[in-house]
Amino acid sequence: MKGVSNLIVIAGGSSNGKTAILNELSSRGYITFPEVARVFLEERRKELSDKEYLFPSKKETEYRQREIYSRQFKLEESLAKKEGVYFIERSLVDVLVFSKYFLGAEFFQGEDFKQRTYSKVFIPENLDFTKGKIRVEKDIHEAKKINELIITAYSDLGYCPDIVPNFRGTRQEQIKRRTDYILTKLREKF
Repeated sequence: MKGVSNLIVIAGGSSNGKTAILNELSSRGYITFPEVARVFLEERRKELSDKEYLFPSKKETEYRQREIYSRQFKLEESLAKKEGVYFIERSLVDVLVFSKYFLGAEFFQGEDFKQRTYSKVFIPENLDFTKGKIRVEKDIHEAKKINELIITAYSDLGYCPDIVPNFRGTRQEQIKRRTDYILTKLREKF
């Protein structure tokens, strides 16, 4: 994996363990980047009233999607120019799926996706659903539907997403085993 920028995507809907896996990778010395949408939505949460944040207008929802897209695009552009291995939580593809799902429209140019190259895409299976402060899905059924749409979107773009299985054990054991699974798959690829 040396000598070239490698963007490894940990993708999928809510409650599938992306953040926990990224945190474990980071603790093992890998370079990771948190979900752009989460960072932005946490910032936005501080700027709006509870009502405005929890029940956004269409204009606000469109603004959120455009801003998330812009920030994700800039992150991926900057990493694509660098040498090294980078694990990112979600990609432009995920942003597209969320935009289509929640707004029923595609706001972004397809060329952006065709020019993007990800070395590998991992999508963890869904875990038990927990409704958090920034969750956009209303329940596990919606989270699973979005996860399926994300898998389809990556597949349609020519990627073969690797589905990361759930493992038995404590939460920490599961996180370690899922992370080991990803690293083993990457060793096989490179």
